[in-house]
Amino acid sequence: MKIVELGETFPIRPERYSGDVAIQALRVSPNPADGDILHVQYEPNCVTNWHRHPGGQFIYILSESAIIGVEGEEPTHVKKGSLVVVTPGERHWHGATVNDPAEILTFTFGITKWEDASITK
Repeated sequence: MKIVELGETFPIRPERYSGDVAIQALRVSPNPADGDILHVQYEPNCVTNWHRHPGGQFIYILSESAIIGVEGEEPTHVKKGSLVVVTPGERHWHGATVNDPAEILTFTFGITKWEDASITK
């Protein structure tokens, strides 16, 4: 058994987000197939750029709400306690609504492929 304390926030690449975000790694595997677990906090109106995960992603909503966009669909507001299942390779973005911060846990499989920031929030 291994207990991982919620550790320090690690540096982010600001070009991947539309605003302020804090990320804490709970698990970073040397093998991308094993998956990573991140605790992410977004300031209001901050979202990720478009991106994809070759092995998919689970997003668990900890805050009262969050927002997620999937290519070809209108953005969806997601409530606390919801689990979002992103299929492998699905182009998407996620983060906070315009007026409220968001807090999520992400379970990601594969090396994230980051894309542009041209999203409609």
